[in-house]
Amino acid sequence: GFATSRGRLAGLVAGAAVAALVLAPLAWHYLAAASTVGSRSYEESRWGSPNIFSWFYLGPESWLYGWMKNTDGGMRLKPMPWEKALGVGFVTFLVAAAGFWLERRRVWMRVLGATAILCAFLVTGSGPVHAWKLIYDFVPGADAIRVPGRIQIVLLIAVAVGAAFALRRIRHRAVALVLAAAIILEQGRTTDTYRKAEILEAIAPATRAAAGAGSIYYARDLRGAGPSVVYWDQAIWRFQLDGMWIGLLAGVPTINGYSGNLPPGWDLLGCTVSSE
Repeated sequence: GFATSRGRLAGLVAGAAVAALVLAPLAWHYLAAASTVGSRSYEESRWGSPNIFSWFYLGPESWLYGWMKNTDGGMRLKPMPWEKALGVGFVTFLVAAAGFWLERRRVWMRVLGATAILCAFLVTGSGPVHAWKLIYDFVPGADAIRVPGRIQIVLLIAVAVGAAFALRRIRHRAVALVLAAAIILEQGRTTDTYRKAEILEAIAPATRAAAGAGSIYYARDLRGAGPSVVYWDQAIWRFQLDGMWIGLLAGVPTINGYSGNLPPGWDLLGCTVSSE
């Protein structure tokens, strides 16, 4: 309790000081970048915020739950539905919840569970109800977060701990193995792939042309390409990444870049040439 914490006050203060020193370089770089690119708007961060359905949705790539994309809840996850597939599977969720309930006498388990629930609540919202607004307005650095729902990566630690404790409690080994297999199967998903050789072959002429240059900026000529070239899938990121590949292979600096945030006016450069 309080007496224990007070007795270890020196250690806590020393630990906080060391943590501050370690994090200081990160803060310095963050402030320098923020002064250049500015902060994100609240509405932009809301685009990446989940709703309640998101915590049960595993995305169209899921082997077992891909069908959920066609449900009413799946249709409501726009924009950026790929950022809102935060589910771990129903069996996994129930087993993890059971683990926290069975180990509720452990203080640290109660703290971990409460922290996980609080984090999920703070980034979840729909309509006018959104606790993230409080974080965005009052927590320093929160306005740099583009996708609040990515806190799910950290929450997976809580899910894993709860599931592990629950499985350890099961006396019948066969039952535990079946549940463990179900948990593993629920995480199965098909991931996107690409052939690096095809990318390198496509940019080979530009790579040869860039060799020896002082610096480069790569743009693709789309005149006559027709509607088959999708702006988001190609112009926004694909051609910028091509330019970065060319810079690396040719050994020259490139102005091309792809990131979740851009300096003011960067988008005016464009990376395509069209008739428009």
